[in-house]
Amino acid sequence: MSLDSRKVATPFDLVASSGRLHLPRNISGTSERYTIVEALDSGHPFERFEAKREGTPVRVERLSDAVQLFEAADRAIRDELSRATKLRLPGIVEVLDHGVLDGRPFIARPNVTDLHLGELHRVAPAEISMHVIATAARSLDRAHASGVVHGTLRVEDLLIARDGNVRVDGLGRYFAESAASGTIAGEHEVLGPLPPEINLELEPDARADVFGLAAILAAILSSEPIRRAVDGVRLGPLPDDLRDVLTRSTALERDQRLSSCGELAARISEVLAIRLSNGARRRELREFLEGWRAKRERGEPKPLSAMELPHLDSVYRAARDDEIATVDGSGLLAPPAPSHLEVATADEDLPAPMIPRIRQNIGPSTRPESPEKPKRRSGTEATADGTEGDHRIGQLIRGYRVESVIGVGSFATVYAATHEILGSRCAVKVLTASETPDAAERLVREAKFLSRVSHPNLVSLFDCGKTDDGLPFLSMELLEGRTLGNLIKLEAPLPPQRVLELGRQIASGLGAAHAEGLVHRDLKPANVMIGPGDRVKVLDFGIARAFLGDHEALTRVGQIVGTPMYMAPEQIVGTSTVGPPSDLYSLGVVMYAMLSGEPPFIGGIAELLEQHVNASPEPAPEASGVGPLVMSLLQKDPSKRPQTAAEVLTRMDALRIQWTDSARRSAYATGGPSTAVIIIAASALILVLAIAALVYL
Repeated sequence: MSLDSRKVATPFDLVASSGRLHLPRNISGTSERYTIVEALDSGHPFERFEAKREGTPVRVERLSDAVQLFEAADRAIRDELSRATKLRLPGIVEVLDHGVLDGRPFIARPNVTDLHLGELHRVAPAEISMHVIATAARSLDRAHASGVVHGTLRVEDLLIARDGNVRVDGLGRYFAESAASGTIAGEHEVLGPLPPEINLELEPDARADVFGLAAILAAILSSEPIRRAVDGVRLGPLPDDLRDVLTRSTALERDQRLSSCGELAARISEVLAIRLSNGARRRELREFLEGWRAKRERGEPKPLSAMELPHLDSVYRAARDDEIATVDGSGLLAPPAPSHLEVATADEDLPAPMIPRIRQNIGPSTRPESPEKPKRRSGTEATADGTEGDHRIGQLIRGYRVESVIGVGSFATVYAATHEILGSRCAVKVLTASETPDAAERLVREAKFLSRVSHPNLVSLFDCGKTDDGLPFLSMELLEGRTLGNLIKLEAPLPPQRVLELGRQIASGLGAAHAEGLVHRDLKPANVMIGPGDRVKVLDFGIARAFLGDHEALTRVGQIVGTPMYMAPEQIVGTSTVGPPSDLYSLGVVMYAMLSGEPPFIGGIAELLEQHVNASPEPAPEASGVGPLVMSLLQKDPSKRPQTAAEVLTRMDALRIQWTDSARRSAYATGGPSTAVIIIAASALILVLAIAALVYL
């Protein structure tokens, strides 16, 4: 039966005299019947109603009679509604049903009560809006892969649930809006106008949603509605990297925009990732929403008159990256935890010997500084090019000419330098002048370790000594690329083959360290560099310790060392069994994050420690056999894990062989016999030619 022939109980009629909509008792869609409860509005181009489907509240939207509907547009609208109804994806509010009512298409959606970004953007920090936009972009990227484009994004379509989950509403409206564009374009002040191509009646693609999301974010950051897309998007003062993203994404010519919402999400996430991991942003969003709802119930907060420029001195003032913190760990666990937990701080992540992407910070760092550690440089002391405010720029350090600052950490600064005679480039790590003897010991320990081990997956040491002003330094291989942490934040979950290859290189580097009797103790994504061709380098052996015959050096009394999110249970409880299986547990956590997009446990420091010791993680994705390997590395009892990196490598190689054999069998099954015949025939021909050649000679 065609949609046009469906019967309805009563028609929708717009009554001009009262401005109210008469309500039919029920209507029929393609598969369901709905009882209309209340007319919500008769806004152009849709008339909206609250309805019920078997007692469940839903929204019904019917295309207004005021919209002139030609046959081609009618067909396009119905096709779009059909595609949207079939879409079932996380992060997308589903379209329940569609049909025709009194000759007009209608659509049924869930009656969602979540907040939308329009209700929050004047009271929420700008980075929350950025996080919402990036999350919505990822969801829309998945919708695009299924052949569905939104095309008519408005701030009200970006929904935020109580738990912080972000969903996109309003799919299925593009062609209806396009049909109505002659009467609605430019009339409304909205946070994010319709894309320019809607007025040209062009087929929508992913770039329409790139425009919509970027236009919404631009409007939020400038505190000014964008009235018409054809006027272009004007941006206020913004960091260069964010300005570049929004300028490209809101180009009037869609060929000049970013090509996908996935790319837009990645670019926005890069800006946010300067300070916070994705897990930290989600956690802080939930905490903000809880506090905001509580204040609203008490009659607060008063909306701001304008949105401040985006910086990180707001809701994330007290936020910690999931990977870092320095806390007093007394009394957290049983058996009694050591009295102090020493962990790598955020600043210690920066001085890896790498060339970072140059970015202008949104604002000052807001991480709480440890009282024992000096504050890191402000943005005026260490600029994007790393040359301002550092007296070592241009100086010689043992034959190395210092060129620029790569990173400034809590205990050391890393410079890019060139050898005066050889012309080779390197990274030079110099201890901060005000640091303690313990920090100097750590730097020397790292140098001694690197001098003992040479391996393709470990950073190479060139030299060590003291600067002219008496500070310890070491020079090492200068790496190009990004950290594994950055890769996980922007691209995870990763394909199983890539997870296995990256994990294999990490395990190989750890195996070389273990062969020298050393355990890393702080393996995490921030300490793994990914270079060109996915070449892996394991970094930061500053807290590595001997594990063979040196239990005193292994763990000082009352103190444990590591990063809570990646720490093995035996490190947390402070036993003397920290050895190669401890590093392999951390490898399991890292590979879990690569497979799943986040580590097995997320939470505050105390919660993380408790979970690593006592909680069972959710099973990792099976991922062609990689998941079970990861779960074996996450065994609580060290004796039940693989005991050596070599054992892990053997299992990884077995998986690779299994995959290869499976691929060969599949190829043979699809075209096998004929391929085999060809190979045999070719071999026979070669043999005949060889015999003929021998006879001739």
